[in-house]
Amino acid sequence: MIISLILDPAVMNEEHFEGIHGYRSSVHAVFKGLKKNGVLVVDSQGILQKELAESIKGLPPKYRYQLLEYYTQLLMNKKKRMIQLNAQGSKGGVLGIISRLSDLHAVDAVCVSQGVLDGGASVPANALPIAQYADSEVELLRDRFYSELPPLNQLSMREVRDCFERAVRYCKWLRFYDKQIGKGNNLEGFFRGIDFILTIWKNSHVVPKEKPEVQIITSTCHYLPRECEEPLDVWEEKIRENQSAIKRVQERLIEPLQRKYSDWQIGLRVKNVHPDLFHARYLHGQFLILNLERGFDFIRGRDYEECAVCTRKRSCDSCPVDVSCAASPLTIRSADAEYLAKLWQLPDYPLE
Repeated sequence: MIISLILDPAVMNEEHFEGIHGYRSSVHAVFKGLKKNGVLVVDSQGILQKELAESIKGLPPKYRYQLLEYYTQLLMNKKKRMIQLNAQGSKGGVLGIISRLSDLHAVDAVCVSQGVLDGGASVPANALPIAQYADSEVELLRDRFYSELPPLNQLSMREVRDCFERAVRYCKWLRFYDKQIGKGNNLEGFFRGIDFILTIWKNSHVVPKEKPEVQIITSTCHYLPRECEEPLDVWEEKIRENQSAIKRVQERLIEPLQRKYSDWQIGLRVKNVHPDLFHARYLHGQFLILNLERGFDFIRGRDYEECAVCTRKRSCDSCPVDVSCAASPLTIRSADAEYLAKLWQLPDYPLE
């Protein structure tokens, strides 16, 4: 799950690096955390990004080189961790832009230098002295999301929603990998889980895009190797069962999702792949890869309707209904990016 920060370029202050104990390690902790599961929010005009780059370049070499490497990693195309958002109406230079961004977009913290706080400047309520970041609640939360999150059934529904909102909020696309979907069974359960996530994405999404893209990737009901290794009638029956399962997935999952999210593109990709090669269930966006060990039919409860109390789904803390989650571990699996890339690139099985 992603944490979001705004970073005041003024934190790149040589005197603070030299004179404040732990200052350097705290600044490094910010960048290391962003690389793992964070985003740095800057203005869409590029002022903060430019100021931050210049302030890093102005540091002595012993501080500059490592920070420039961290900064460059945030801008790498496939792993870009810098989000440009609107700061329209800002006044007062860099601090004005920072305050406006914080007002318009919910971020976890605005990291500022102690000098800004001591100078009496108006700062956001979530301003955090950079020297305190390494031991802050924000960094503890980021690390918990990265390494220690309990199974979904041990979280409140509010915590579950927060986890998924942090996972998808800044994404431009989403991919759901679950081999069980391709069997064509329990599709109502898969609909509830995927719809739960897509509803959160729709309500919390902050990055403008013309047409959100959602892809559901699954495997065939039966794996069919290139060479027929069974009697022809058995082989043909497996082909029929594959097509029947795909039809059920299209009619009971893809089409209902497409009707509900009519402005989006909901796609289905089926892979004819050996079961041992399609082993886990993932939610994949460009900022992180989440492994849902039990799959996307994780919503448990009697119904899944609009809540009469607060108009949200019944998985709301304020509502006296029986809705919860399965005992599914939820973990960040960035190391599985290469595996998912290979799975994505495999030929698609014909849908008809």
